[in-house]
Amino acid sequence: MTVFEGHRARLDGFRRGEREVLSLVYEHYVNEVATMVLRGFSSGEPPVRVPGVPAAEGQADLVQEAFLKAFAPDARLAYDGLSPFRPWLLRIARNLMIDRGRRSGRLVVSSEVAHAAVEGAEPLPAAPEEERAGREPSPRPRHSSSPALHLQVAETLAVVHRQGLGPVAGCTITLK
Repeated sequence: MTVFEGHRARLDGFRRGEREVLSLVYEHYVNEVATMVLRGFSSGEPPVRVPGVPAAEGQADLVQEAFLKAFAPDARLAYDGLSPFRPWLLRIARNLMIDRGRRSGRLVVSSEVAHAAVEGAEPLPAAPEEERAGREPSPRPRHSSSPALHLQVAETLAVVHRQGLGPVAGCTITLK
């Protein structure tokens, strides 16, 4: 049950930033946010695993940052009070975790996604000097003009597969 369901005065107090209401919301949801921060989650298409934060200090920082964002005046006023609060709050925490993962340059793709990306990848064209020499093309990364993650994942995994290294149980991919 959402903390605001059937409590219009509580929702109004939340929007005004009343300390007792903010404390109640925090106490009601802090364990759920902390659990997600610890365990991580999967998101997107293809699914990308966003790992949890193993260090207690990092967990506490992320949980605190999620509540600070949710309790900011603009965010409190943006919450409509009609949709459940829990998914709204967890989305804030997820976005923070995704941003942190992007800053570190690492994303983890499941083996099923890695295998599907390798199977569906098109072969790279041979370099002109390799065609003239009749040699087997050497693997090299292709650059896509599209910033879509699935293209970067598919291309990276295709190179890994051609080098005889994939698919594996899990791949860490560094995006540039």
